[in-house]
Amino acid sequence: MNLSEAIASINGVIPKAAGHLIKHDNWNDLVNGVLTIADELGNTNTEVDLLKGAVSTLTTDLQNAQNQIDELIELKEKVAPLLNQYIVKTRCDRLRYALGEQCTITAEVTDLRGDPVAGRPWIDFVSSWGSLKPAGGFESRGGEGDNSISVRTDSAGIARVILRSSNNNNFSSSEELQIENIMATTVGASGMSFAQTILDEPAPAGSFTQAAFQMMSVEYEKPGANLFKTFADNYQFQTPIKPTFPILPMPPLPGWQDYRATVMAFAKPDGDPTTPDNTRGGSTIQITFRDWLFNWIGDYVFNAGDLELEITTELAPIWELTEPFELLDNVQSYLGNATSNIGIIGQHRFYNAQEKALDNITIPSGDPFKNSLKTQVKDAVVNQARMGILGESDNPPFIMAMLNNGKQSSQVKSNVDGLDAAVQQQASVKDAVVVLEGRMQASETMGGRIETSLSKIVDDVQSINVLDETSIQAGVQKLNTEFALIRANFNP
Repeated sequence: MNLSEAIASINGVIPKAAGHLIKHDNWNDLVNGVLTIADELGNTNTEVDLLKGAVSTLTTDLQNAQNQIDELIELKEKVAPLLNQYIVKTRCDRLRYALGEQCTITAEVTDLRGDPVAGRPWIDFVSSWGSLKPAGGFESRGGEGDNSISVRTDSAGIARVILRSSNNNNFSSSEELQIENIMATTVGASGMSFAQTILDEPAPAGSFTQAAFQMMSVEYEKPGANLFKTFADNYQFQTPIKPTFPILPMPPLPGWQDYRATVMAFAKPDGDPTTPDNTRGGSTIQITFRDWLFNWIGDYVFNAGDLELEITTELAPIWELTEPFELLDNVQSYLGNATSNIGIIGQHRFYNAQEKALDNITIPSGDPFKNSLKTQVKDAVVNQARMGILGESDNPPFIMAMLNNGKQSSQVKSNVDGLDAAVQQQASVKDAVVVLEGRMQASETMGGRIETSLSKIVDDVQSINVLDETSIQAGVQKLNTEFALIRANFNP
């Protein structure tokens, strides 16, 4: 019997008037109903006790929850300023480039929810290598040495900068684009661009690399306004990309030199340095640039067998001349014409080939004076190559000064020979000797002064520290002084 049935059975025996008898069935129903109600009440009490315990636990949990809510409210107040921080993401098209190419780096700024930031924040870009410039259409402020720059984002939170080699700094955007177009030229039958060939080849000695180098050699030797020639000469003689990069070209290395540039981007609300806004987000990206110019210069300068044969063919008739003064005049004229407008790296290639070509020219052993002139010309070529950074494209001063000294020596020899003949013809040997001694002394004095100046020039060149800009500048001043003294001897 459940509680409803018990209540119904009890309701069946009531109401009773006084004197009415209760049948046993009614009595039994009444008793059973009461007992059922008693049992239900007992169960209810048990459940109520359980509920009281649960309510007590819930009360504790509710208090703990309230405490946590209070803590969260306090924490929210504390971290509210952090919600003003930014998320900065940096990316580029690829992570490997060849010198001459440009890498466009894109930085995107959002709030912590991933939405664009209102107010168009600024991004400070700093690179560990190379130089930076803003991409077209972006407001920017340049930094010291162009290895740092500040760029303002657009309405979508985007800012872009261009990373390239430092030897690109003197070129306009259109000229840099022309250089990139040269880098994109297909190499022979490989089907790949020059830049891709350089990046894919594991070593400079590969067949595709050699074909690529030959293509660039042809590009360098093109006459007229040659942008690639300027680009390569800038690499060689401007601020060296590598701190230990030598001024003189070296033979090609067995491997590539890669430069790893780490570009850091720091976002802040504005670009005003007087405001106290701190950086609100940052990101970094690493890009690698492959230095192929160093290897190409070595290949171009030191693999010049055809040029060596050409120079030998052109110099041989000159060295057959019997008059030393005429010989040196022709050599001087030949050098001036051959080294004009061929670029500074081209001059190094020419001098290197000419040094070898002079070894191919045989002078009879019975002509010691001409052999001495040949040694002097060779020394002039070697020393001019060593100080190529100070040379002038149309008239390298050092080699011309040494050749002028050779002319002076030739003139001294001519004077001596003439005086020997005069001595034989003069009646008074004593007078002839006086004349001879006077002219010899004057010529020897001039030659001695010139020789001293040339020796000092060689010493000054060797003392220049090519890694120290101050040393180079001091060396140039000393050399200019010596050149002026030499010119004064020829133009008293």
